[in-house]
Amino acid sequence: MLLCFFRPVFALICFLMLGATIHAATTVLPQKVTVVTDGTMATSLGGDIITTLAEPIAESCNLSYGTGTGKVNLAPLISKQTLGLGASVTFDLASYTDFVGNTVSTMTKVKFIRIKNTAAVATINVGGAVATQFIGAGFLAGATDIITLAAGQSVSFCVPVGITASGTVKSLKILNNSGAATAPIEVIVVGSST
Repeated sequence: MLLCFFRPVFALICFLMLGATIHAATTVLPQKVTVVTDGTMATSLGGDIITTLAEPIAESCNLSYGTGTGKVNLAPLISKQTLGLGASVTFDLASYTDFVGNTVSTMTKVKFIRIKNTAAVATINVGGAVATQFIGAGFLAGATDIITLAAGQSVSFCVPVGITASGTVKSLKILNNSGAATAPIEVIVVGSST
């Protein structure tokens, strides 16, 4: 699988995922990025698809490079991990580490979120962070709101104007609410600095 993301130095970083091995390559950053949903999530650069994830996505989100409505300029938060029985993980959307180890602490507008429960049995809850719950129009409306995803289900949110992430609105919690099975999850969050 080829995964690509943006670097602030106007380069596109691509990782070819082969088991546990990561191979990196760089190319000049294009002006357009499109997330399409013809059964796949893909990044399109001038018509050339360079990133394809096999899982379907619920909706289309057309984003270009930059800041403002419909634009993204930061490396995405991408996480693929397994939650143990009753375990949870909380992502700080205002400050996180990208997958080359760089800290991204300037995301103020979240434009796209995709969460997938790849478990065969376990269900997961999205939301319900103890403090600083990530909420906003187009996502979870209140601090106690929770979305439950059954095994194999996913949810995607596209908000081109962005949902504000800040020091008080930043925590995205995912809980394996099964006491009998682990829950593998996949998370992608894309946004911009303004």
